[in-house]
Amino acid sequence: MLAKARDTASAYWDEVDKARRGLELLRTDTEVQRAFRLTNRTFAQSVGISHESWRPFQAGFLLTALPSLAAHDADEVAVLRFATGGGKTETYIGLLVTAAFLDRMTGKLWGTTGWARFPLRMLSLQQ
Repeated sequence: MLAKARDTASAYWDEVDKARRGLELLRTDTEVQRAFRLTNRTFAQSVGISHESWRPFQAGFLLTALPSLAAHDADEVAVLRFATGGGKTETYIGLLVTAAFLDRMTGKLWGTTGWARFPLRMLSLQQ
């Protein structure tokens, strides 16, 4: 049981470190900062979305993903799991839009930016 607790604590601190690196990127990398600002502006101006701010888990998820986006690191996959109505769709779309802006700013002209899988038929129809 102690080994499991240590593993869980280690995973927690790894996530905290990723979030810190993401926050530092927003402070220091002008392209990442601009892509994230454009994403926020896009959300604010979108019809049918009443998005004014990120929920804490959304901000955390986005921050932990930014280092991989900035490094164009396709070796890591993140799974977003949260209660129904919790904001998962906003979060993954926010990440995808940020990645698309960042791709364009860094000169990417072709290829895959993101991949989404919907396990439930009704959810796929709603999206």
